[in-house]
Amino acid sequence: MTLVMLLLHFIYYIIIMRTEVFEAMELNTKSAVIQDFGEFVASRSYYGCTIYLYALPGFFVEVIYSGNFQSQIECIRIQNDSKVLEHYAKGIDLNLDL
Repeated sequence: MTLVMLLLHFIYYIIIMRTEVFEAMELNTKSAVIQDFGEFVASRSYYGCTIYLYALPGFFVEVIYSGNFQSQIECIRIQNDSKVLEHYAKGIDLNLDL
């Protein structure tokens, strides 16, 4: 395990990821945390951007890609606005065959 991954695990499990800690991270670190610990929820399009919603314990984050270039992340932000989150709820099917 690399030093960066050890640090990420320390931040996540020992500090118990708080929104303030996440917000202070650089873009590439936020991306790594989402890759390692995030759970994909849904996606949406907004003014030519593709936005993916992920759940981390305690909060949601949006990963925003501008235009058709989905290899380049424009920004990652915490999303706690219930009106915005409602847009994702429209695309979630809760009729599960258990």
